[in-house]
Amino acid sequence: EGREDRAVALARVAADLRSTARYSSSVRLVSRLLLLPESERPQALSPEIDKASGADLFDVAMESFIRVADSNETAVHLFRRLADLPMAPGQAEAWVVDSAMRRRYVAVALARRGHLREAVREIASDLATERDDHWWRIWQDPFSYLAYLGAIPAEQVESVYRRGLEPGGRVENGYRRRWRGAPWWAARRDTANLAVFERRMHEAAVRDRGSPAGHRARFLEGEAAGFLALVRGDTTGALMHFASIPDSLYEEWGPTVYVRLAEAAILAARQDAAGARAILDRYTGKMAGVLAVFARLQRAQVAERQGDTATARRDFAHVVAAWRTADPEFAPHVAEAKAGLARLGGAGQ
Repeated sequence: EGREDRAVALARVAADLRSTARYSSSVRLVSRLLLLPESERPQALSPEIDKASGADLFDVAMESFIRVADSNETAVHLFRRLADLPMAPGQAEAWVVDSAMRRRYVAVALARRGHLREAVREIASDLATERDDHWWRIWQDPFSYLAYLGAIPAEQVESVYRRGLEPGGRVENGYRRRWRGAPWWAARRDTANLAVFERRMHEAAVRDRGSPAGHRARFLEGEAAGFLALVRGDTTGALMHFASIPDSLYEEWGPTVYVRLAEAAILAARQDAAGARAILDRYTGKMAGVLAVFARLQRAQVAERQGDTATARRDFAHVVAAWRTADPEFAPHVAEAKAGLARLGGAGQ
């Protein structure tokens, strides 16, 4: 949530922890990193990081530093160290040992900092394949938002999402890449594929009614219907479809993210700052990917409109810090955040 000041206060207590419990060593490493001046992370603790286990590196990076917008990009450093670590089965959870997954985590951290091209290079060999033989190989997959932001060539994206348009599909797992095409088609204003996808998901929902697969298909049908209405300029219809979609299947950081950010944007454009703020407050702190930073920018704008200068300053500052060295495409968003800080009397560095 970006409250590093509060985290540091807790870190003072945890830094000297000497427990032998499962997470004690990772908590101790997190705490020592947080207590360092930002400019010294993570170099000052390189010897400890080099000796850390793969499980500890994963815990520290994913649970703590992935959301921290520090200048030295500690999360990227930790995940790179994890990716290069020799590991054998049994040394940690399977999703930590798996070498392809470790490259994905690097890509997730890079993407959050706006390094989209570098993120795509990290998972280049993983772009055309749906690695879904284990549930965790679908988790933390940056493909959908790298595609959504235009970082993956359109023909590669189309070849993946086209599979979701085939008749007879069963939504065994809604995180699979083939089911994630609706936001991408919406960004490209592709109403034809959105309409086909909506129809396929309706067919699947009817066919598998009452089963988990049917519920997932109903979710994706509503998502497609909402984006289709939005592209056609029917914001009332889009809100109706989006509001009907439950979060229960995907929690807050799966397919729901695109829906809720679109919903908040519509409400903000309608001058319903309170409605937009309620959505953004609920989801922003639970996101780990690059869309979380977009959510922070969106919330900063809404908070400024509401007169909540503390939240607006904090979120504008997070955007500036997170995308300090981002790809050129992020420059307009950084400029927008800096302008917001300037209006509010913050440091628009």
